Amino acid sequence: MRPDLALFDQHMNEASFQSGIDAGQWGLMDPGATHTQWPKIIIWVRAASKPGKPDLFYFSFDLSGYPNQAPAACPWDPETRAALSPDRWPRGRKLINFTFNFSWNPTALYAPCDRIAMAGHDPWREQFPELWWQPHFKITVYLNYLHHLLNSSDYART
Repeated sequence: MRPDLALFDQHMNEASFQSGIDAGQWGLMDPGATHTQWPKIIIWVRAASKPGKPDLFYFSFDLSGYPNQAPAACPWDPETRAALSPDRWPRGRKLINFTFNFSWNPTALYAPCDRIAMAGHDPWREQFPELWWQPHFKITVYLNYLHHLLNSSDYART
């Protein structure tokens, strides 16, 4: 088994990940596919219930090199098995629109814990030290960030 997959498996079995599943905050779209689709994993994150808005958002995570390399995530459409159309991305105010900034990159999140967004954003290391990906981090850092955003008062507000 690849070292990055072995560490992800270990982290998935730890209390911090499992408690998020138990609380309905996140989960694997297809738990049996972790080994067959590695390093791509689809994880859903529960959003606050808002009229006309989905309760779950899916994210395709590229976890190659995990956890030494930061994950890279893209909003995902489980029906089309492709990147989520930008018109269906979460919208709101403040960090919602900052993170879900499809005009920056329609296949990535603009987040201090995302491999793609980290490139060229060294000031984030000082601004967001709790999110700036470190090799000792676990996927729950990213998932907690997304869950927090999607359940904040800024989600789905214009």
